[in-house]
Parts: sequence; structure tokens; C-alpha cells
Amino acid sequence: MKIGKEGIVGALVALQRALARDEAREAEAQAAAAQSMAVQLTGLPGVIARVVTDPVRPISRVRVTVEAGVARLTGRELVGKLEAHDPSIRTRTHALEHGSFEIDFRTLRDGEAEQIVAALKQYLK
Repeated sequence: MKIGKEGIVGALVALQRALARDEAREAEAQAAAAQSMAVQLTGLPGVIARVVTDPVRPISRVRVTVEAGVARLTGRELVGKLEAHDPSIRTRTHALEHGSFEIDFRTLRDGEAEQIVAALKQYLK
């Protein structure tokens, strides 16, 4: 197999972008956005929102725990509503059997965190 000049240029551009990233600044921005979201979700009935950090990498997420009896829906039901939302909101569901899911900020673009907060408020009121 031969690689074309387009593939070489694409690989070089990707490498240049990766090397130009300021990971510390990105981690700080993610942590600030996660903290802001956790504060905005505070006070929703049956919801505990807190910032958690990945144990291996400098990644901040918001862990949302749903107390089904108070929130009138389970964590699994809430995740289903988020996935069916337009646009669809995807979460990390590794602890969903315990009523918790996480919102990861690494792939969010400007304004999307606010859309997620609005959707959560819509479904939890």
C-alpha cells in the first residue's frame, strides 16, 4: 500500500495541531466548565452533581447522581431522555446501575454545556 501526498499532508497537519495544544490550559477550561455546570444543577430535585477528575488523566467531568424517589425518574430514564433529545446528548454510563452518569467536556463545543444544562432542567422539573 502506498500513501498519497494528501495522506502525508493530513498526518503532518494532525501532528502539528497535537503539538500546538496547550493541555494545561485545556484541563483548566474543562475544570471550570465542569464546576459551572455542577453549580447550575445544584438544587434540582433528586439530583446530586459534582465534579470528578479522571484518576489517570487531567480530565474533569460532572457526575450526575439521580435519586429516583425524589426526581420521579431513574438515572436510566433520564439518560434515555437525553439520548432522545434533539440534538442527542450522550453521557458516560459506566455507573448507571448505581443511578449515576457523567458528562465529559472534552468533546463539547461552545454553547453545548448550556444546552445540556437546559435539557437536564427540562427533564428534572
